[in-house]
Amino acid sequence: MKTKVKIEGMSCDSCVLAATQALEGVAGVDEVKVDLASGTGTVKAADEVKPEQLQAALEEIGFGYGGLA
Repeated sequence: MKTKVKIEGMSCDSCVLAATQALEGVAGVDEVKVDLASGTGTVKAADEVKPEQLQAALEEIGFGYGGLA
């Protein structure tokens, strides 16, 4: 499955790295691409990965989750 999520609160390349690492840490996630300009992350993951898991990973490190993009 490929999912695009809105990530709120990113302001720099360090934020992109942190968000990427947080999303990659979710079990079942295979690939993550985070774009600072659009404030989104594209996640390629197993079908059993739920948006709530991605949300929890982002919120745990202080970013807001703006839902699916």
